[in-house]
Amino acid sequence: MHPAQNIGQPRLANFQAANFQAANFRTANFQVANFRVAKLRMPPLQYDSC
Repeated sequence: MHPAQNIGQPRLANFQAANFQAANFRTANFQVANFRVAKLRMPPLQYDSC
């Protein structure tokens, strides 16, 4: 790509990368929350054996 045409591209790439990281972070938080909820819902015997 010609340098002049390329000026807007790095910013767009950074924006997409930031969005991707934010989505991954939300997914990770969601999984952690689900894991905690699942642990709370487990019967005491299963909970202790973990």
